Amino acid sequence: MPGVMDVGQSEMTMQSATTTQSEAVMKSVLSQFDKTSELDQIVQPIRSKFEPDAQSELDQLLEFICVSVWGGFTTPPEIVREVIKLSEGGRFKLVSNSVGEATLLKITECIYAKKLEVQENWPASTTYDQLHLAFLVLSSSGIACLEIADEYTKKNWEDFFTAVEFYWDNRGPLRELFGGCFFQQEDLERAVNEEPLRLSFCAKVQSEIEVVAYGITAELEKRGLSPVLKLAEQEILLSCQWQKRSTTGHRGFDGSVVY
Repeated sequence: MPGVMDVGQSEMTMQSATTTQSEAVMKSVLSQFDKTSELDQIVQPIRSKFEPDAQSELDQLLEFICVSVWGGFTTPPEIVREVIKLSEGGRFKLVSNSVGEATLLKITECIYAKKLEVQENWPASTTYDQLHLAFLVLSSSGIACLEIADEYTKKNWEDFFTAVEFYWDNRGPLRELFGGCFFQQEDLERAVNEEPLRLSFCAKVQSEIEVVAYGITAELEKRGLSPVLKLAEQEILLSCQWQKRSTTGHRGFDGSVVY
């Protein structure tokens, strides 16, 4: 029907939009490197040896690394381990067969170092900083908040509470919790790609779902954020420029401290 998009078309359109935005993030990041940079000297010889299919996969790999680095939660060795894990599942297979762990780490560290340089010009308090503070306050008041909850964390209380028991490290007595809020890796990736960050929430007793929802939005608003509540979906959308600072030190594969 004219003007009507089915679910399959909608999902394809969203995937296409996300891919385009990921490419934009990659291009924005890589444009900050000149042709004499260490990154360019590593990547270009690899690209020149590849057929078009492998070159396209190399771009996808660079997109993944850029988005992961700008997400701010993972270090270069962790990102490389995830790339290797994904390649074992068939993703980035053409590239990973030709590029070793050491080279992948060098590429990731170049992008990571550029982010450390860029974040020096960020405001003292970013949107993520305010979100993190809101999560700490909410967690201390009985609404447990998780950052980067795994894909099995759900909006129903039983599944969420299982995740809280696994992730929550002595932040408060579990028996006092009456609600929860979280975002997952895919939500983070959307935020890095300049889409609203999606927060999911749940309540121990479903009749208190509004109490939980308005408690979360009120705390976010106190922090100067502008949450959009979708009560029926048990979601809150948070438009923001994602800026989470990365740490300035981590251990490499050989145990040495990098940076």
